[in-house]
Amino acid sequence: MTTAPETTPARKGAEESRQSALEAWLAHHRDSARQSLADQLGHPVASLLSWLAMAVALALPALLALGLMNLGALTHTLDASRQATLYFSSPPEDATVLQLKASLVALPEVAKVEYLSPDAALDTFRAINEAADLLAGLDANPLPASLQVTLKADTPLERLDVLKTQWSALPGIESVQLDTVWLERLQALETVLQRAWGLLAILLGLAALLFIGNTVRLAIENRRDEILVSRLVGATDAWVRRPFLYMGAWYGLIGAVLAAVLVHLCMAMVAGPVEALSALYFSAFRLEWPGLSGTLILLLAGSALGWLGAWLTVLRELQKVEPR
Repeated sequence: MTTAPETTPARKGAEESRQSALEAWLAHHRDSARQSLADQLGHPVASLLSWLAMAVALALPALLALGLMNLGALTHTLDASRQATLYFSSPPEDATVLQLKASLVALPEVAKVEYLSPDAALDTFRAINEAADLLAGLDANPLPASLQVTLKADTPLERLDVLKTQWSALPGIESVQLDTVWLERLQALETVLQRAWGLLAILLGLAALLFIGNTVRLAIENRRDEILVSRLVGATDAWVRRPFLYMGAWYGLIGAVLAAVLVHLCMAMVAGPVEALSALYFSAFRLEWPGLSGTLILLLAGSALGWLGAWLTVLRELQKVEPR
């Protein structure tokens, strides 16, 4: 049986050296992070202004993204409840209703079809309209019979116009009500807002990078002598730039926390009026909040922007730090 070779003193010393180097590397990361945070907390007024600037730069695109998310949810809800109403010219016979219902249900765009008699239409009108009592003075029910056609949510808008034309030509059908102009406008508005969000996110992201870069540049200038001494005693560029990278990351992270607070405050301010407006239109629509995943994305985005802005600045500015 062979035995494992004994660890030589040289190998043992190399392993201990690597372990001590790793411990030193981790310790410097820990110390840099702590010291960078302590420096910012030690100057609360100046740091607060910087955090708020980052918070605004992050909160604006976040709020617009939430607006787009809620607009998409509203559009999807309206799509899901998209209906067409086919009005009869006169009360139809049962056989005519059954035949029309069968032909309509057979279409791939139609989810379901319901017949609404004049009496049922009158009851529905009375239930949702405060002026329904005015109809009580009439000798006859003026509301026509109709077919309520519920369309599938994935039906293209251009297909709806074709269906409206076809249904208007059906025997016994006097008119077809299918208003899609407002839905087309809503979708066009959503497209415009998506592009506006992309441009705003890019512009504010660049602004955040420039802001962090300028802050880090001033910090490098203030610590020029410390950097020179560190280089003289053998410090590497990675060792020198590490505290500044953590500085940028802390600015981004704390700014993102404040941005999350601003986003939730703004959502809370508009949630009540939106629900009240939704109730006026007999809708159960409610605002969608960012949730835990959205908040984490915001925090990661802020930290990444702060780190990137600091890294780009440090790469450029450390080359300029030379003895005067």
